[in-house]
Amino acid sequence: MKKVLSWAFAAALFCGLSLFTSCNNDDNPVDDPSTKKVDLATLTADYTAQDGDILTGKLANPVQITVADGARITIDGAYINDEWFIYNEKDFAGITCLGDATITISDSNSISGFHTFYPAIFVPEGHTLTFQGNGILSARGNGPNGYYNCLSPAIGSVRAGADCGNLVFLGGKIYAEAGNMCAAIGAGYTSNCGDITIGGTAEIYISSHYSAAAIGSGTGFYPDLSECGDITIGGMARVEVTGGPNSAAIGAGTFGNCGYITIGEEAHVIANGINCGPGIGAGHFSTCKAITIKGGYVRATCDDYGPGIGTFYGNRSRCESITITGGTIVATGGEDAPAIGSAPENPYGIPVTITSGITSLTANRGSALADYIGTGAYGERGSVTIDGVENATPESTFPNLKSIVDGNSWTLTPQNQ
Repeated sequence: MKKVLSWAFAAALFCGLSLFTSCNNDDNPVDDPSTKKVDLATLTADYTAQDGDILTGKLANPVQITVADGARITIDGAYINDEWFIYNEKDFAGITCLGDATITISDSNSISGFHTFYPAIFVPEGHTLTFQGNGILSARGNGPNGYYNCLSPAIGSVRAGADCGNLVFLGGKIYAEAGNMCAAIGAGYTSNCGDITIGGTAEIYISSHYSAAAIGSGTGFYPDLSECGDITIGGMARVEVTGGPNSAAIGAGTFGNCGYITIGEEAHVIANGINCGPGIGAGHFSTCKAITIKGGYVRATCDDYGPGIGTFYGNRSRCESITITGGTIVATGGEDAPAIGSAPENPYGIPVTITSGITSLTANRGSALADYIGTGAYGERGSVTIDGVENATPESTFPNLKSIVDGNSWTLTPQNQ
């Protein structure tokens, strides 16, 4: 018995590990019997990935790849229809999860759907797909000759068909491009998705096209809307997104709705809205619930008649409220628009609350016809409360914040900075 213990102790010292782990390092790995490498190039029939599978190689035949309910798989140099070929008879995604699933991203991977209506990766309604790892994933909504003929998200729902479940990104570097009228991550045309959570060390670099958010909901066609659940960005995530025309970059697309939008912790978020769409908020004929920024760094812009954070131009867009309690925020409105609040000619004022917990906030309005924080030209100003001061303006005196105005730029910082 003493000899056995002596041998175990020596082995532990030699390996530099506890007695309850095997001798292993990156240069001399020990095979895990629970994992299996699957060379996609060898598949000639549909395949369901099981728990522990590692998908690698270039798929040579247009077969369907599914993931068993509850399975945790790895994509490691996996290329699935990466040349974006359209198979009209192949109505399925590049990877279809049959239930809850976890995908670890390793090395570099490229995936798209096989049909114009199907995304690169799909998880069904009522289930959750989690991404982790430190590799790269390029995901694309499919379509010939560019996005105008493509009607699917990169990661999300099926066009006017199956709704997707919850999407969680905790790691990996994601490059995603949506099809026409679809969010890059989230809901597609007249379809829905669940909650979208981005955290950990995930990096998201994505864009959407006509009438859809980059992260959130796509385009609806009344009375069939496109809707997504809550959008939460936190951890040390890095998110850089550009929305489609008439839509928020993060939030709701045209004729779309989204739930609560929350940004916090050490997240780094850059959201660019175009053609009157806000960087964060609600697009044309759309709504979002409360927007809350608790920390991190947030830069939100609109290039034309829309706020950096808030609603779309005119009278067809609403957000419940905007609350900022922490972080470094730079918000820039387009022509005649505020940096934060309701767009020009929008009669639905948004209550805005900003507390002294911020690190700094810079509000760049589009012109002197707009508030810095409040409303755009000829719009309705909601209540604006800053550092406990109601109906706050740049001329207000704040107990804990320092206020500096320079032309169309208003900066708020703690007095002790």
